[in-house]
Amino acid sequence: ILSVSPDLPVKIYDYAGSPDSLTARYPDVPVRVHSADDGDQAPPKRAVQSSRHLPGMSPLYVRPISSSTTPVYWHLDLLDSVDFSLDGRYSTTTLGGVTGSIGGSAPDVWVIDTGVKTTLADFGGRVSFYADILNQGVTTDLDGHGTKVASLITSSTFGDTLSNVYSVRVLAGSIGSTIDVIEGLYTVKNAVTHRRKIVSMSIGSGPNSALDVAVEKLLAAGIAVVVSAGNDGGNACNYSPARVPGVI
Repeated sequence: ILSVSPDLPVKIYDYAGSPDSLTARYPDVPVRVHSADDGDQAPPKRAVQSSRHLPGMSPLYVRPISSSTTPVYWHLDLLDSVDFSLDGRYSTTTLGGVTGSIGGSAPDVWVIDTGVKTTLADFGGRVSFYADILNQGVTTDLDGHGTKVASLITSSTFGDTLSNVYSVRVLAGSIGSTIDVIEGLYTVKNAVTHRRKIVSMSIGSGPNSALDVAVEKLLAAGIAVVVSAGNDGGNACNYSPARVPGVI
C-alpha cells in the first residue's frame, strides 16, 4: 500500500484486512474504508483518523474486497487497462485491455544499469545476468539501482511476473561513461532472442549525439526503449537519450 502525494489523484485501494489492523500497521495515515458495494465516489462508511497526520500526505482510501482479489500498486493497475482507468486490480489475462493470457508472448526486458542482483527470491528465476560491459567480472549489482528497476518490471511484489529480465551492467554506481552505455545498447541490439525486446535505461546525460544515434538504431530495429526524462526537473528535450523521438 502506498501513500500518495497531494498532486496525484487519490487512489482507491482494495484491502482484505480489517480497518483496525490497517490502522495499526500505518498509524500515521488517515484511513477511510468503503463497503464493497460503494462506488469510488461514495461517502465513507467508516473513517478512522489517526492522532497524527504527516505533512504533505493525502488520505489513503481502502475498500474491503473478497479473498480472491489481491491489492496492487497503481503502476500494475495501469498495465491491464486500455484507457488508463484504475480499478484496484491487476490481471495478467487482460493486459492492455486485451482479454486472454499473454504469458507466452511477454517481452524480454533488458535493463541497462548498474547490474541486477539476480538471486533475489522475489524474481522467481525470471532475471538473468547477460553482460558486464565494464569488464570487471561483476555479475550482480553493487549499487542497488538496477535491482530496483528490475523489481518494478518483474518481481512478484512490484512487477508483472511475466517478463524475463536480462541485466547489462554499464555503470559502477552512479558513474559511467557514454561509450559503455552505447556498447550496452549495441549488445542488446545484437543479442539473438526469440521474444520481443524492450530496453529499460534509467540513464541520462546532457545532449549527446552519439548516444542518441545508438538509441535510434534500436528503435529502427523494432526495440522499444524506455528512458528517464532527466530527473532534474528540466525540459526533457535538453537531455539524451530523453530527447530522441520515439523513446518512452
